[in-house]
Amino acid sequence: MLNLDRNSVGLVVVDVQEKLFPVIHQKEYLLNNISKLIKCLSLFDIPMMLTEQYNRFLGPTIDSVIKLMPELRPVHKMSFNCCFEPDFLDSLNNIGKQNIIIAGIETHICVLQTAMTLKEKGFDVYLAGDACGTRDLNNHKTASDMMRQFDIFIASSEMLIFQVLHSANDSKYGNVMKIIKN
Repeated sequence: MLNLDRNSVGLVVVDVQEKLFPVIHQKEYLLNNISKLIKCLSLFDIPMMLTEQYNRFLGPTIDSVIKLMPELRPVHKMSFNCCFEPDFLDSLNNIGKQNIIIAGIETHICVLQTAMTLKEKGFDVYLAGDACGTRDLNNHKTASDMMRQFDIFIASSEMLIFQVLHSANDSKYGNVMKIIKN
């Protein structure tokens, strides 16, 4: 994995929604990692995007994620692949980042399709593996294995956070450590 230059990174949080989240495997572990990722990357002013799949059916993004990203308006989508929604691609192009970290649900559907298309479009894609989830753990593993075959970097949230941080000499190190330890 290359060192991530914080000036080239964006975060996409996919479909962490009210009606889907309760059935996700190890959902509290997943939420904890998504929260750490959002909080830490916010310290570096990393641009972020949020998506919601078929909002009328799956509901809005869960409150605990919305509270961490209050200024963001989700990109609403019907396509599983975020890239098939013009608003998503427009927003992604507007943030102008080459390295895209993806977190969210479900790994084997929306996350997988989005990551593969972003890679195809020339982005460097980093899957926060412990901040992605599914209803069935085997689907998560299968999707992760498939993404690895297509050169999508898979790492833990903490690994990605420290790739962006780079050094304990950084002025944000103390704040990152407070978030990581909670």
